[in-house]
Amino acid sequence: MRTTPIKQCKEHERRWRDLCVDKNLDDEWLERLNRLKAFRLVGICEGHSNRHSETVGAYPNIHLKLRATILQDVAGKWPALKAVLVEDPVKFFTNDQAKTRFELNFRLRSGKGKLVYQEEMKVRVMGTKKRDSDGMGDEIRNWFEDCIDRIEEMDRAVYTWHKEMMDT
Repeated sequence: MRTTPIKQCKEHERRWRDLCVDKNLDDEWLERLNRLKAFRLVGICEGHSNRHSETVGAYPNIHLKLRATILQDVAGKWPALKAVLVEDPVKFFTNDQAKTRFELNFRLRSGKGKLVYQEEMKVRVMGTKKRDSDGMGDEIRNWFEDCIDRIEEMDRAVYTWHKEMMDT
């Protein structure tokens, strides 16, 4: 039984499962991104034409995090994972249509008498063309199609790397 009320979606959003998502995002894209094995989707935005061109909100973007099961001891395995992300298979995001940022963070936090070490890997992909109309034009739609294809390819490469690391 649901104990918290479902959040009301904003005018530019619609309901997808129990979430509010931008109204022009295809269900197929959301399904594909939620089926990734190595990464999990943490944010997606179609870009909004009413935002100033300097702000991130004006551009389409996708944010992912490496799943916790694959993240285990990523610091010790970073050289091997970096090779998967930077070498031949990843011409993933070397194009003029997207800016991609991979972030590997290490945190040591203290509190409540504990010292906690955390690792996190984020991937942020942002379109280079500002959204310029209320409807989603073919250019932005094609950006999402291409970007999700590349994300799935990257996900397969990282998941394969992870399985190989587990077998050794």
